[in-house]
Amino acid sequence: MMKQLLLCLIFFFCGVGHALEVPRMSLSDAVTFERLGTAPGEKVQGIFWDYSRQQTGEADFYTVTVNFSVSKDRGLVFTAGIPFSRKGADFLRTPYVTEKVNVPRIYAEYFPDNITGGPDGRFSRYPVGAVARGKEAAAFAIDWKLPVKYRIEYDAEKEMFNIHFDFAAVPEHKQVKFRFAFFKFVNTWGFRSALAKYYRIFPDFSVNRIKEHGMFVAFAATSGIKDAEDFHIRLRDTYYEPTWDEKNKRMHWPHQKRIAQELAYGRKHNVQAFRYHEPGNWWMPIKKGSPRTRENAEKQLRELAALGHPRAQAVLQAPLMTADGKMMLTFSRQTWNDGCVWSISTVPGMDAPARFRCHYLIGKEKINSYDNDIGRDLAGEMYDSMGGYMRDPLDFNRKSLAASKVPAVFDTVTGRAAVSLLLMQAEYSAWSSAQVRAKGRLTGANNVRSPLLAPYFDTISSEANWKRGGKWIVQDKEELLFYRALCKNKIHSPHLNTDMKKLSVKELEIFLKRNIAFGHIPNVFNDLGTNYFRQPKYYNRDRALFKRYVPLAARLSMAGWEPETLARSNSKDILVERFGKYLTVYNDCREKRYAVLTIDGLKNPLKFPLAPAELKVFDLKGNEIRY
Repeated sequence: MMKQLLLCLIFFFCGVGHALEVPRMSLSDAVTFERLGTAPGEKVQGIFWDYSRQQTGEADFYTVTVNFSVSKDRGLVFTAGIPFSRKGADFLRTPYVTEKVNVPRIYAEYFPDNITGGPDGRFSRYPVGAVARGKEAAAFAIDWKLPVKYRIEYDAEKEMFNIHFDFAAVPEHKQVKFRFAFFKFVNTWGFRSALAKYYRIFPDFSVNRIKEHGMFVAFAATSGIKDAEDFHIRLRDTYYEPTWDEKNKRMHWPHQKRIAQELAYGRKHNVQAFRYHEPGNWWMPIKKGSPRTRENAEKQLRELAALGHPRAQAVLQAPLMTADGKMMLTFSRQTWNDGCVWSISTVPGMDAPARFRCHYLIGKEKINSYDNDIGRDLAGEMYDSMGGYMRDPLDFNRKSLAASKVPAVFDTVTGRAAVSLLLMQAEYSAWSSAQVRAKGRLTGANNVRSPLLAPYFDTISSEANWKRGGKWIVQDKEELLFYRALCKNKIHSPHLNTDMKKLSVKELEIFLKRNIAFGHIPNVFNDLGTNYFRQPKYYNRDRALFKRYVPLAARLSMAGWEPETLARSNSKDILVERFGKYLTVYNDCREKRYAVLTIDGLKNPLKFPLAPAELKVFDLKGNEIRY
């Protein structure tokens, strides 16, 4: 199998209602070309492309540059693929799922929801995809530093293993550039082996910059938590933003004294504070008694902008736009805001002075503030809502498109180009994190769901409600492991959002253990309106659980996740993960199991009973780690 690697690079040129194949070439390991119509560098209808190839001991890297000069939007798909017989083939879908190829269809692992818009909104979830036959396997992988919409798929009908890049040629742009890798590997651990090699060939995907791992507390003053050291808190965010003074019609800073006190507490108790901001969303309250209509919301927005409100001005200067040409708006009633949410472009090229003045994005004022009295003690920046909360997946604002450096995407519903919110966030994350890290500071983010964003953040958090409508629903193991794969050696902090009055201590313990099995450092954030760590009656009730489990979680997180476990269990319900020299073993079913754990290098397997939702930790020599 694959004695001679054959890549087929196929380039499609699409307009509304028609499709035209333009160039096609094939190249072997010796990089030979077969001319079929046109070759790289030859212009066709204003579009031409070329590539470079770099070979290393680990992988072959291809950098593709597409240049164009067009008068209207065009949808493009660039495909690289290898012939791969479906006979005896496996599609390595996720760390838990290997699919036998037995039906002539497309095999892929997409995001569970549409994050790019339109019926073609499919987007691969992982940065790598793989196929195998026995021990021989091959993979395509993206270079996250050049963000573009991509799909990694096995087409069993055509017997081709492909990576596709979907983008648009637009009058505002002249070039699109992206990079991918092709590599072979030994299929010892399935998709895990592909991930392990991805981390080797892209070592900067996950770099741990935090010296001591621990719990991340959101929106609660750690100085106000009695005996806070019991919770092993090492990170927190602090609201360091100006507030609109309605009476005097100006922005002011009411939190400076409190922030200074919190930072002083953090210095003494080893708690690093991140400055909070929510790029892309502005929560505007609507006056009581006034109608919740777009007309009224826009009226209030313009009134505030006229008074000098910088966030209202930012909306008008750089709004996200819907396909029908309206500013993106969502009405919402939340505990922190009764009104609406306006969506603002985070494209760095859309920056305006008013947006800097309100510290809405990472601007010069924010970066320079690290040199003042309060800023010197800040650990860095916390980015909220990076997964697109309260926003549509596509921005049709042509000003955003013109200013952005990421490839535009093509919406097949409207036949128009747009900016993908995900790619917009990737561009903003790259631009802003570079400035923050240049100051020697850290970055953290909430609700990051893409490998195109994860490398820019030193700690990532997420939110989930495990008890909805009175039903206890644990988070799926695939989702928990996906977050681990995004973070690898970095902290992931899952925040439980639920009604604490209806959550039992036993259920909370399951939440903690299940997350720790994947190396996460769990936390409780919101009691559906009231912060958990502002309610002593709850955190005192649960103190013993956190005191027991969080130090273990931090220990595993610091050890660093390794996708190849070096150990196998006797049941799919017995989940095994490796963190450095440690193994977590978790019973993922509702019945007691008798586990048999076979560890590479050990002559005899370990045998032990596991109760439902029970977690045990071993080292690679078979010694149980007590906690």
